[in-house]
Amino acid sequence: MTEVDGITAILHEEPDWTQLPAGTPAQVRGVLERCLVRPGRVTAVADGVLTVDLPPLELVDGALRLGAPTAMSIPTASGEGFGDILLPGDDVAVHWERVCGRLSPTQARTLTAVTRRNLD
Repeated sequence: MTEVDGITAILHEEPDWTQLPAGTPAQVRGVLERCLVRPGRVTAVADGVLTVDLPPLELVDGALRLGAPTAMSIPTASGEGFGDILLPGDDVAVHWERVCGRLSPTQARTLTAVTRRNLD
């Protein structure tokens, strides 16, 4: 594979997560986890901070999987506006520890299914 082929693949395909070695450091997995767009559910909104239940990226038997949702506090930056319009129970997309937007229930299910499929 040439460098151009590799860059083209990165731009047009999901990474093959199964190729990560079992000993991939937690810090590297953390970066991958933050760059992955994941579905979450708002559980609280207070003082410019959203609490979102979000599935972590876990390495299980050498394969990456979405784990059971855990609470993450996400500060809302001034001007983002999501803290004003999101309510507990809203489904959201999270990328780089920021809320990208509200999801309909169908969009949340689809994002979860596509993410799981891409991790297989």
